[in-house]
Amino acid sequence: MTIHDPHIIGVIRRMKSERATEFEIAMAVGLPQKTVNWLCYKNKITKPEARRIPFSGALLKPFREEAALRGVPLDEFVRNILQTIATDNLFTAILDDGK
Repeated sequence: MTIHDPHIIGVIRRMKSERATEFEIAMAVGLPQKTVNWLCYKNKITKPEARRIPFSGALLKPFREEAALRGVPLDEFVRNILQTIATDNLFTAILDDGK
């Protein structure tokens, strides 16, 4: 396999779309991080634009505080919470609406 292998480019493109870091991609494909950076540049592979959900400052305050306590960036903390809710199907438990 070469660095120009369509499979490797496909893996990089998929992982970037999932917001993986160049380091994570490099570990997955077995290439140096600098090579992954170059392949992304050469093939115009970028992370998708972040989708923003509008929250007020008051709503974000407890999330910001908890993220800081855990030493995690706010966006990563909120993403982890939402991922856990979806993965563990916690919608009913959290909303307590019986649906």
